[in-house]
Amino acid sequence: MFSEKEEKVYELQKFILSHLYEKLTLENLAAQVGLSEWQCYRSFKEAAGISIADYIRRARLSEAARKLREEKKKVLDVALKQAMTVQMDFSGPSLQSLAVIQRNMKNRIFQYLAMFLMT
Repeated sequence: MFSEKEEKVYELQKFILSHLYEKLTLENLAAQVGLSEWQCYRSFKEAAGISIADYIRRARLSEAARKLREEKKKVLDVALKQAMTVQMDFSGPSLQSLAVIQRNMKNRIFQYLAMFLMT
């Protein structure tokens, strides 16, 4: 059926998806499946075809896009939940243009999502 390596990668994917909003490090992921960090990275890359960091990034972007589309969440709420940071100058006009910033963030999230899904 599945090799031991493939089963560990599947376990990692399930763990990542169920802990998407937590700090995920190679160290704690490797410990989760009983591999060294090097073995964990290499096994995941070979089985999934992308690095663990790329997988996490894509999963977070997919979840952000889903929340924006299906749950009608505000962009700022999604960004804060996913620990994305917005750089803004807190001088007068920028505080009044939060709606513009939110709209730009939504566009960026969709652009990044499209970029990663097309690769």
